[in-house]
Amino acid sequence: IPMCWVALLDGMKVDPYSFRTPRRRKLSDVREIASKIGIKNDREIDIILDFFHQSGLIVRNPAMPDDVICDPQWLIDSLFAVIREGHLSEQGGLQEMDYEQIKFYDEYLFGAALASKDLMSTLWNPKEIPFLEDFLRQTMHLIPWEFEPPVVMIKDATVEIPSGPLYLVTSLLKNKGARVPYGKRCLFDFSDKFLPDGVFQSLLGLCALEASSSMDDEITAPELYRTWGKIPFRSKAKVGEIQELSESNDSAPIGAFYLVQSTGDKILLIVEEKHSSMAKQIFNLVSELIQQINTQTMNGKLEWTVWFERIHKYISETAAKYFNQAPWYSEMELTNAKDEPVADQNQGSDSKNEVKALLGLEDSDADDDIDHLNEENVRTSGEALDDFLLAEVVRESAADLSS
Repeated sequence: IPMCWVALLDGMKVDPYSFRTPRRRKLSDVREIASKIGIKNDREIDIILDFFHQSGLIVRNPAMPDDVICDPQWLIDSLFAVIREGHLSEQGGLQEMDYEQIKFYDEYLFGAALASKDLMSTLWNPKEIPFLEDFLRQTMHLIPWEFEPPVVMIKDATVEIPSGPLYLVTSLLKNKGARVPYGKRCLFDFSDKFLPDGVFQSLLGLCALEASSSMDDEITAPELYRTWGKIPFRSKAKVGEIQELSESNDSAPIGAFYLVQSTGDKILLIVEEKHSSMAKQIFNLVSELIQQINTQTMNGKLEWTVWFERIHKYISETAAKYFNQAPWYSEMELTNAKDEPVADQNQGSDSKNEVKALLGLEDSDADDDIDHLNEENVRTSGEALDDFLLAEVVRESAADLSS
């Protein structure tokens, strides 16, 4: 390591006035220290900081590039105060603080996975609350909860609901056996590499946040657990339907979708049959949120493939697009639209032939025949769901589905 790099680290780690390690610095301050040492190139500074981050000496969050954490242990201790396995009274985390003062905040945190602003104000230094809250939100461990607070019962007694803003702590979601309908199924497969811990829970939190953006009296709170969730979804009206909706005083329809995580690094998306007209919009939403997590917190390191169920087989995304696989890639969502132009069936024949070659189809194959797809584009349901804990996925009764 060049000596100037070591000098920069020492300059960041020591406050010349208190002779203590500052908890964090602004990037502009780091550049000023580097300039005094003789490092004036911003690109070189970024390389040095990335090296120290990879070494565990500092922390840099890609979503907060203007902040440099000089004391990683302080950050860990601060986050652990909220994201933890047990009550503070069991871990001795309150030090001189009286646990009785925040007992019901703590009980609500573990009962509903919801942290109150008051709890964070008690556990964190008031000056650091905005930064720590922003850090947890940017890393998707803390999601604003805009729904009605759930009731939490402990030993037949109702826990007091904290006042003020509440935040979903995604890593504290409870375990519960999945109970989902069969429906239309799509599989996000991360098994070529792996699905890191916490990514699925962050996805649930972002889906809940998205649901709250269209919240009204008709939208119910999502059901969120560690390995599955049910999320309400309001269909987005198309441009041609906005005037029709306003004239009839009807709002866009409300549905729901399910997400289930497996131990085989897979995420299953399920849309109920009665809401299948929304499947394309839901698929796009989930895909965008996974990409957001990948970009914002995983530095683009996630890799996945998408498979769609078709007649007891799972076909690749390429094959699904070719077959206009309903309801994910069909024109089902346009059935209520009027005067829609119909595309010439002869257009794009060259591109269709290219897709046929890619999928291993002969010209004589029917468009709806998947038996001749090559191995890269088709898998049996058993292969696609390898290691998927279907024993925990119980189909709801007809009465549950109709309610």
